[in-house]
Amino acid sequence: MGASLIIATVWTLWHAPLWSINSPQSEISFLIFSGHVFCYSILMSILFIESKGSLIPVIIFHFFVNISSGYVSLLGSHSISDFYRLSLPYYVGITAVIIGLYEFTRKKVCTLT
Repeated sequence: MGASLIIATVWTLWHAPLWSINSPQSEISFLIFSGHVFCYSILMSILFIESKGSLIPVIIFHFFVNISSGYVSLLGSHSISDFYRLSLPYYVGITAVIIGLYEFTRKKVCTLT
C-alpha cells in the first residue's frame, strides 16, 4: 500500500504540468484527478502483484481508463470534468472493495492440528 501511495504521488506530480497548458486535463479539478490517480495506482499495484510482475494487465487497465474518459468526451453526453467528478465515488468504492478482498485473500488461515 505504501508503494502505491508513493507511485500515486509521483504520477500526480508527473501530470501536474498539464494544468498549466491547454489540455483536456486542465478542465478537470486537480483534486478530483488526484483522487482518480490514487485509486488507479492502488488497483494497478494489485494487478502488478497478482500478475507476478507483468506490466501487461497494468497497461491494459491504463488503456481502458484513458479510452473510457475519451469515449465520454466523444459522445458529448458529459464533459470530461463531469465524467471525472461523477465517477470518482465509484472508483473509490471499487478500490475499497478490491483492497478488502485482496487483503482478505492474502490472510493465512491457521489450522489447529
